[in-house]
Amino acid sequence: MGRLIRVSATDGNTQVILSCQKRDRRPRRGFTLVELLVVIAIIGILTALLLPAIQAAREASRRSSCKNNLRQIGLGMLNYANTFKAFPPGQKRFAPGAPKVAWSAFFLPFIEEKALYQSIDFKQPLTAAVNRPAASQVISIYLCPSTSKLDRCRGSDGRLLPDLNVPADGVADYDQGGGLACIDYGGVGGPLRSARDPNGKLYGPDRGMLTNIVGTDLSAALVGFRKVVDGTSKTLLVAECAGRGIDSPGLKGGDLYGAWASGENTFRVGNGPINSGRGPNYEQRGFFLEEDIVSDHPGGANVVMCDGSVHYLADTIEVEIIRWLASRDGRETIPGNAL
Repeated sequence: MGRLIRVSATDGNTQVILSCQKRDRRPRRGFTLVELLVVIAIIGILTALLLPAIQAAREASRRSSCKNNLRQIGLGMLNYANTFKAFPPGQKRFAPGAPKVAWSAFFLPFIEEKALYQSIDFKQPLTAAVNRPAASQVISIYLCPSTSKLDRCRGSDGRLLPDLNVPADGVADYDQGGGLACIDYGGVGGPLRSARDPNGKLYGPDRGMLTNIVGTDLSAALVGFRKVVDGTSKTLLVAECAGRGIDSPGLKGGDLYGAWASGENTFRVGNGPINSGRGPNYEQRGFFLEEDIVSDHPGGANVVMCDGSVHYLADTIEVEIIRWLASRDGRETIPGNAL
């Protein structure tokens, strides 16, 4: 901007005031198009560099939250075992013909859900009117925050969807799990039955911690600390098996694998590597998911051992070692770097 210069002169009684404006000849500065494009390019590069770091930080937070869920589950299981001198059954029928109920329902009082436990009639189906309100209750520590790949019979709210794959009438089958709350953690019943131990013998059934109860005699079947020959810190108790829904949808009696109250929430591990064959949904998988440790964490999955400790098992761990960890009395030698 120019400056105003005033000059005054007095000639007798007349005053003359002269003014002039000096022009500022400095050029004005601004962004050129090239400079603007360079700035935009730099911002784009910085965003591309920071975005993976932000995503990694978010996943680290979700994985930490998942570990905390398993710590609470592990602590509840230990309190149950100390109270009853044995861990809960993996699944059990309370009456002939009654539905199988899971460990995750038995120990509810030990994760501060006693009222929920007392509201369940274990002799009635989970989908019965008396049980549906309780079985539909979402329990936050039962859901992994990283789970994103869901079975088609599971909704994003953490509940099972009604099975729409019923025969010709096309009516949704609400008796097949619609509305029941889900769980992303499965009890480990042992290694795969058809697998062999280091001595070449078949593992067979119930070689893990959470056994299947057929009769009414619990004392002979339940597993206490004395039966854990391999050591509590080297024996799996609960592992991630995320995103589950309904097994064999469209068929009457399809198992409710994804419901926390369902007795199908116990599985044998060692059919395949951790997270192997993980596709956008379970229909694209080539084997039964109840025999796999599965998560949406990149590179592995969280597990809790019988001593309550939580570990992150890398998906590079050998399938044979997974089976060894699932066995409570196989006397296998676990490598030091496995956990």
